[in-house]
Amino acid sequence: AVVSTQSTGVLNGGGLFPLGGSEISGGYKGYGLALMVDLFCGILAGATWGPNIRSWQAANETRVADLGQFFMAVDPGVFGDGFSGRLQQLMDTHRALDPIAGQDSVLVPGDPE
Repeated sequence: AVVSTQSTGVLNGGGLFPLGGSEISGGYKGYGLALMVDLFCGILAGATWGPNIRSWQAANETRVADLGQFFMAVDPGVFGDGFSGRLQQLMDTHRALDPIAGQDSVLVPGDPE
């Protein structure tokens, strides 16, 4: 990996785009993630969604909140063999990265801080 303090080099084709891609091409990830939340927790759950959700702070609001919930269970074995081993390799790869200054190690979700 190459570390750079020059943002122009990265922005002009020198690095990977974040999730969602270039802002110029409409790659903003927030819209897609928010849409999925509305789809799963609103539409699929039969609850209110988007602009139909009541305001939390309005003193004169009388509508019921009608907020939906969505829970998903995934069987990783359906997608291919060796999930546990591949997941462990992924976690080990991230833990083996050089930490930033002042930190002892790179943590992954679930690691104690």
